[in-house]
Amino acid sequence: MFAFSRFLLYFTEVARQGSFRKASEALHVSASSIDRQILRVEQELAMPLFERHPTGLRLTAAGELLLHAANNWKKDFTRVCEQLDDLRGLRRGHVRIATIDAINRHFFSTMLKEVHKHYPNISFTLTTINNIHIQQALISGEADFGIMLNPQTSRELQVRAFAEMNMGSWCPPAIRWPAAARCALVSASTTRLSCRPPR
Repeated sequence: MFAFSRFLLYFTEVARQGSFRKASEALHVSASSIDRQILRVEQELAMPLFERHPTGLRLTAAGELLLHAANNWKKDFTRVCEQLDDLRGLRRGHVRIATIDAINRHFFSTMLKEVHKHYPNISFTLTTINNIHIQQALISGEADFGIMLNPQTSRELQVRAFAEMNMGSWCPPAIRWPAAARCALVSASTTRLSCRPPR
């Protein structure tokens, strides 16, 4: 593990919690030890990483840069460890997936079981969140890849694949529906609808 891993652990947790006390509780390390580690690095860099306010801590511009680099270091190190395992004939690792609820329910449970049969040493974390939070999780490094509706490539994100998904709707017989074979969704604006992805 990296020589600076303890500092990175403390720094990223404080950045996430916004408080030495909360980071201390999460890491089971005294707040004073965490504070000393961060102060030491701030002195070496000759600039603060956090703005200290009565209501909590906030990252400075330097802290934002370091947090971004720290997240990249963690991902790169994990990737190297997985490559080393490949050299040893192992296929292992952990994949963090972020997806919307509709796709999660009908797709991932079956797919991940099949993957696990072939690669039992690969574990997964599956998080169900909305489209905006998926994008934020990918940019912050909290997810390795995401599946979302209508993704857009940007400076921080790259869309690797698209898939079209047909959607249908159904309603009780008592609800009057337009007689036409097709109708605009706005026609049903006063009706409660339930939609699902195809099987």
